[in-house]
Amino acid sequence: MTTFNDTLEQWSIVNETSTQCAWIEDISDEWTNIDTSSDEVSSLEDALDKNSDIKDTPNSSIDNAETGLVPSYENVTFKEDTLTTNWGYREITRGGQGAINLIQHKKSHRYYIMKQMFHDVDEETKHEIEMFKAAGGHPRILSYLGNLPNPPEPLKLRPVFEYCRESDLSEYYNAWQEHKKPLTDALLWHIFKQLAEGLVHLHEECNIVHRDIKPANILIASTTTGGYPEIKYADFGLAEFQSEERDKEEYGAGTWSYQPPEPFRSTKASDVWAVGSVIHYLAHGESPCSLGRLDTDMPIEEKKERKNLAPRKAKHICGVPGRLHCDALCRAIQSACHLNARDRPTASQLLQLVRPFAPAKARMAAKPLEDWAIKRKVPGHHEFNLWELFPDAKTEDDPFA
Repeated sequence: MTTFNDTLEQWSIVNETSTQCAWIEDISDEWTNIDTSSDEVSSLEDALDKNSDIKDTPNSSIDNAETGLVPSYENVTFKEDTLTTNWGYREITRGGQGAINLIQHKKSHRYYIMKQMFHDVDEETKHEIEMFKAAGGHPRILSYLGNLPNPPEPLKLRPVFEYCRESDLSEYYNAWQEHKKPLTDALLWHIFKQLAEGLVHLHEECNIVHRDIKPANILIASTTTGGYPEIKYADFGLAEFQSEERDKEEYGAGTWSYQPPEPFRSTKASDVWAVGSVIHYLAHGESPCSLGRLDTDMPIEEKKERKNLAPRKAKHICGVPGRLHCDALCRAIQSACHLNARDRPTASQLLQLVRPFAPAKARMAAKPLEDWAIKRKVPGHHEFNLWELFPDAKTEDDPFA
């Protein structure tokens, strides 16, 4: 038979054990609150609370040891990830640095793109976000909207961008190829004008050189009158503020097929060449760089030398059988892709050159694109199920709406 004294003794043991467990949990909670962020990270996205200091934490382990009191849990905040509470999300693709996710808010039902970084915030990530911020506020630039908090891993950022549902120019060109249709002059002029508009903003209003302009880095946000695409520059990981010193620096980044004859250079003239190269690709099916195929077993230094010496010259697209494109478009491409960087137009001059030929809304409405081009199925887009978007009492408002 269990006596009252036995019960009291057992309760004493349980109580002592509970006190020790609570003390240990309190120590653990304080340890997770120790500040490990740098000033730069904190100023970037407030990833960590800089002011957290274990010395000033109430009910700290030192106080507990001295008083022998069981710590109170009233002031303890258990941080949890609210991603699934507020958002439906699906991974579109992933690379070595992170994953690209399509997210939709459960209340606003708005779509966004979220990057889920696999590693702690680094200089490259911070740099790209700063470039997006500096270049933002223009209809031809992809909008950076902010960072979704990641409480369990605050140093792994989750930057959010506007969602461009219509994919990119590379996929867009492939869709036309699948239907064995060339892009029309009106469509090429429309895209050419928008690229020039974005370049004017980057070069002359922001003093930014993009350095990696290519079809895959030009997104299609939506379609406008007649199904014509609205484009935006994306991927600012290699972008830099322009300066005379930087113009002289050598660099080995970017995409070689869209780099100018002056290799290892990062100038505004290089961006102009790249824009001309993009239109050249959309019209001709290839860029002006005749690099050819490189052996995968070729040493890196030899590959660099081959890329350095690869001939670059814009072809006369008006010479295509059947004269698919007009002479004016050919001359505009040749001007942007001039072999001498000094003879290329500036961004403003390029815009003045192409703007008169770009179709107005009335013309686009009168001659819309073919129905398949307007209603094409875009890879990577997903419609969420209703149950994935069902909000509950904890669902917060859309922070980007």
